[in-house]
Amino acid sequence: MCNVLKIDLPTGKVMIQAGTDMIIAKPKSSNVTPLRPARPCALCSKKAVQKFHPFCSKHCADVDLNRWLKGSYVIPASEESEDWSEEQGEGA
Repeated sequence: MCNVLKIDLPTGKVMIQAGTDMIIAKPKSSNVTPLRPARPCALCSKKAVQKFHPFCSKHCADVDLNRWLKGSYVIPASEESEDWSEEQGEGA
């Protein structure tokens, strides 16, 4: 007895064969709603696609990666001057 499971991804059908019996199951609903609403591409504001989320294409994803690698995205930090820490040390 051989059990075979086949899934047809485009249609969502699941076929199970156990010996000579075959069961075909169809999805209950074809109108699945996404968990969150679609947002525009983070770079060009076109419609984002799931494959490159949150971007619309590989190009936009690569541009963003390049900006990260070059250091274009930084958080400005305010460094304390050394004079301030010395004044605090002398008064203590």
